[in-house]
Amino acid sequence: MRFARVFADGCVLQRDKEIHVWGFAEGNEQVEVALGDNTTVCKSDENGRFDAVFPAQKKGGPYTLTATGKNGSEAVSRNVMIGELIVICGQSNMEFPMERVRETYPDEWKAPDDPMFRTFKVMEKPLFKKSIPDVETGEWKSLSSDTIDAYSAVGYFTAKYLRKNEDVAVGLVDLTMGGAPIEAFMSEESLAGFDEALSEAERLGDDDTLNAILANNESGANEWHAALDGADVGLNSYEDGKAILEKGRDIVLPDFFSDTELDGLIGSVWIAKTFTVPEKYAGKSATLWFGTLVDFDFCYINGQLVGNTEYTYPPRRYKIPEGLIREGENTVVFRIGVEKGYGRVTPGKLFGIVYGDDARRISDGFNESLEGAEHIEYLAGVWKYLIGSRCEKSPDPVFVSWKPTALYNGMLEPLTGLNTRAFA
Repeated sequence: MRFARVFADGCVLQRDKEIHVWGFAEGNEQVEVALGDNTTVCKSDENGRFDAVFPAQKKGGPYTLTATGKNGSEAVSRNVMIGELIVICGQSNMEFPMERVRETYPDEWKAPDDPMFRTFKVMEKPLFKKSIPDVETGEWKSLSSDTIDAYSAVGYFTAKYLRKNEDVAVGLVDLTMGGAPIEAFMSEESLAGFDEALSEAERLGDDDTLNAILANNESGANEWHAALDGADVGLNSYEDGKAILEKGRDIVLPDFFSDTELDGLIGSVWIAKTFTVPEKYAGKSATLWFGTLVDFDFCYINGQLVGNTEYTYPPRRYKIPEGLIREGENTVVFRIGVEKGYGRVTPGKLFGIVYGDDARRISDGFNESLEGAEHIEYLAGVWKYLIGSRCEKSPDPVFVSWKPTALYNGMLEPLTGLNTRAFA
């Protein structure tokens, strides 16, 4: 006996609408379901699913939600609130996490704890056959300093507005998946007439075909990176920057590689620059700001790895530990991997070593700056570079989660019947 995952401990149910909850028991079992003082009786179907409906209720809680089978089995969900329930769905602009805007809205981290603000994140689950009876991931997490980083930024500020103006518990059901087109979130029925999409979904519904694609994705990526690393003359020799600074050629960064001698490079390029730190900041912890790169990178300060990012979009914010930066001259090195020949260090971003934790990011949409930093050692300008390796283009993976019906079957359909305030 259990409730569907979305009705687990800490769940939020929609106020002022009929409340529909469901769960799973033995087949054809009589089940008594109680929400606070309200009780209803239903019967599970032959597959064991039971559905209970309660009349609309005003905001309130916490309540206990229980289901008791005729055979004595029981399911209990505690700390249930009735308030506003919002489903957020879509690609990266909806998935975009709060951790990416920490420097823009630092005040949100000063006192984030709010037990009446909760999120339920369902992880991607591509499925091309019949849907599953319940989502396979997700748990309700209240807003706190430990959870705020992963909250959808759009969802967070929407819920914050409701918390402030409605004084009501708010729950976010997060079904986002970066890059996924609308077809991935659509059912087979809703795609009627889109024959190409339906044909692709049917093709991927074959287990052998799907497993072969996934295996090819993995092997292709592993082989490409192995070839890149195996040919990279800089590994285990360029990390401290000495060879780059002595033998490298000049390059002005930030810039698109298409505007430099690195135009069309596929492989790895190592860049290095020295910066000078006054005695006052020597040994202190700091953060390296370096915008975004194409495609991936490893960053070293004085020969020590301080961070790496596996793909383009996350802004590089690498924490430099206490004691690593010394008085006088220091060296920063990036190993940049370019997969398709479109390398860049994105212009318009802040490039520097930032001291202090109270700085606020400012952007006009084209250029980025900081106000309130204790000190900044700026890094834009002339760098030295050496090419580590050249290779063929990386293979294009097949993103099966982006294919028609994939996320509908694995994430959306199991939640059909959930009453909400909004679906965004």
